[in-house]
Amino acid sequence: MAEVVERVAADPEYVKLSRAAYGTDPRPDVVTKGIASFMRSLVSGTSRHDRLLQGDGPALNAAEKRGVKIALGERGECFHCHAGFNLTNNTFANNGMAGVDTGREKITGKAGDRGKFKGAVSALAAAAGLDRDRAFYPVLTIVIASYYGLFAVMGGSTLSLMTESIVIAAFVVISILGFKFNLWLEIAALLAHGVFDFIHAQLIPNPGVPAWWPGFCLTYDIAAAGCLALILRWRREATLARPLNANSPPSDRAAAP
Repeated sequence: MAEVVERVAADPEYVKLSRAAYGTDPRPDVVTKGIASFMRSLVSGTSRHDRLLQGDGPALNAAEKRGVKIALGERGECFHCHAGFNLTNNTFANNGMAGVDTGREKITGKAGDRGKFKGAVSALAAAAGLDRDRAFYPVLTIVIASYYGLFAVMGGSTLSLMTESIVIAAFVVISILGFKFNLWLEIAALLAHGVFDFIHAQLIPNPGVPAWWPGFCLTYDIAAAGCLALILRWRREATLARPLNANSPPSDRAAAP
């Protein structure tokens, strides 16, 4: 941002326009406000994407339609934030960029808004794994699976630790794949870990495991898997049930086909 401001401030015309519009020389907030004003001037209603939403199937080619299918499915999960005709759910969410830009916190002054931005068209952010909300269940799965390794250490069993480490590594891999590609895979991982809890004592002799742990862990795995499944199903149904132009003002809805 500092470089952007420096380059803008070096142009006399931009300095003149900045003073006329905002009463000050170019600054970071002036640059962001200027970009936001420009973005609000962009109005689209006849793009190929708009035509597809209006029922014009041939508007996109086969490859583009496959992309839409990924975006609107659990593989891409873009639809959680990028929904409706204008590809936004009009809410603010933390996209993992808090260390680079504090986001909405600069406007509200609230620490809880740090790193939050309004959903917009940004497939790059999702592809780069910047949505930290998705990581909640995968991280918990990795943590709870790792406890068996901790118990092996507490029990002083090297053989148990080696065996548990292999199982832990497997759940780490599955959880990462679920985080990156499809959270339904994470649900499968939770259920598989529940089964592992149930038969753990017969598979791996681990003297450090408390008697209550397998039952507790099994209960958590099933509850977490069910909760995540309900969340994914609810989000999917809510997106599909939302009217195409539900976010537009009344006048736009009246004019929409």
